[in-house]
Amino acid sequence: MLHSKIIEFIFTILLFKSWKGYLIRRHIEHCPACQAKLAQEEEVKRLFVQAGDLSNVDHLWPAIQAKLNSSKPEEKTRQLLLRPAWRWTVAAASLMIMFITGFWLIRNYQPDKFRPGEEAKSFEIEYLKIENQPARAFLFQPQDSRIIIVWAEKNT
Repeated sequence: MLHSKIIEFIFTILLFKSWKGYLIRRHIEHCPACQAKLAQEEEVKRLFVQAGDLSNVDHLWPAIQAKLNSSKPEEKTRQLLLRPAWRWTVAAASLMIMFITGFWLIRNYQPDKFRPGEEAKSFEIEYLKIENQPARAFLFQPQDSRIIIVWAEKNT
């Protein structure tokens, strides 16, 4: 099933019809799940129109020719731009532009770390008490962090 999903994804990415046809034929020859989904011969025969089934087709060709002549060039251009291959190309170009813009924006970013030349800040714990008794102090500083954790514990 995953193999079929991968093939469907690759099929939507491919731009050339000859590659798409090869991919579909090759996949269906080897995939039992897809072979099971194929229509049976009897079902396919019902979908085709036989020459004897048609009657009075004299008006058919002039209607087709009128439809072809009436289509506007703007509609054809718009349909061409909406093809899946163009949508994938535009999407890929948009992602590339966003990636380059993001990289350009963060190229000089430096997180708040100790930078060379900055003066280090220090502190000192002189005396620590817990319940009016002297206590021990433990200091923790996570790696690559400016946080210092002070842990106090009673002396035993």
